[in-house]
Amino acid sequence: MLSWIGNAVAALGAALVIASLWVRPYDVGPKLWDDKLYSIYYLTIALATVLFLVLGAVTRQRIFLFVGMALALVTCGSGADSIVLTHRFFDGFEPVRAGFWLQPIGGLILAAGGILAYVGHGFEPTLATQPVAPERASASREEEAPASVPAGWYPNPAGGGGQRYWDGSRWTDATQ
Repeated sequence: MLSWIGNAVAALGAALVIASLWVRPYDVGPKLWDDKLYSIYYLTIALATVLFLVLGAVTRQRIFLFVGMALALVTCGSGADSIVLTHRFFDGFEPVRAGFWLQPIGGLILAAGGILAYVGHGFEPTLATQPVAPERASASREEEAPASVPAGWYPNPAGGGGQRYWDGSRWTDATQ
């Protein structure tokens, strides 16, 4: 359950990262979507993160969760990098619009969801892989003997015609 909550949080973060591509982050300049390489990078990484986290939750394979968490942390790092570069390039955040914060905040939420999904996987009960033998209804009850075939002459199970004697528990060497 906890890994599914992490997936939901990660999906919210991915939605914010993707939404950041359609806004104008600065007072001047184009939308982020106008830079196709940048946009494809963020679209791919956000969608791949959610895909790996969902695959991990569905298949219960920790490697998928790990890859999803790693991609989420890369997105978070890219968002932090954009904050640092913007602060250095503009010497502050004055030309920054509200839409600028979608990508770093979305990356942070995506990373939190990825970590929660990965860590939460360890706290979930696992299904038994081997069937458990049912207990007896009553320990004092004696098991009934299976219905046996009475002793006698029967068609030879080895083939070749004739009959062979069954003594009630096994075939004898006597034939006719």
